[in-house]
Amino acid sequence: MFYGRDFLNFFLLALLCQAFVRAGVENRGFLGGPFLGVSSDSSGSVVNQVGPIVDLVETVGMVARSEKSSLSNNESTSVDAFLRLDDGTMTELRETTVKWSEEHPELFLANGFAYTKEITKRARISISAVSGGFSTK
Repeated sequence: MFYGRDFLNFFLLALLCQAFVRAGVENRGFLGGPFLGVSSDSSGSVVNQVGPIVDLVETVGMVARSEKSSLSNNESTSVDAFLRLDDGTMTELRETTVKWSEEHPELFLANGFAYTKEITKRARISISAVSGGFSTK
C-alpha cells in the first residue's frame, strides 16, 4: 500500500507541474519604444547618434591626389581619391567608384591613371573626381 501512495503523490505533482507549464507564464520587460536620433552640443562639435543603425563616422569631404605633380610627353601617373571622415581619417575609394574627368586634349584618364599624349606647350591641367555625392579637383 505504501507503494501506491508514493505513486499517487508523484502523479499529483506531475499534474500540478503540467498545469504550470501550460499556464503560459511570461516575463516581459518594457522600458520604452524603439528610438533613434541625432543630438549635439551647443557648439555642434560633439554629435551623438542613437538608434538601431548608427553611422560611427560621417563623411565630410573628398580628396584626390596624383603620384606626380607634373608630366612630360607620354608619361603617366596614378590618381587616387579618398573620402575624408569626421574623425580625421581617410578611406581610399576603388577606381570603379570614382568618375574622373579632365578638360584638356593632351591628357586622358583610364584605369586609375592619368596619361599624357604629345604635349605641345606647358599647361596647367585640372582633374576632377566625383563619387557618392562628393567632388574635388
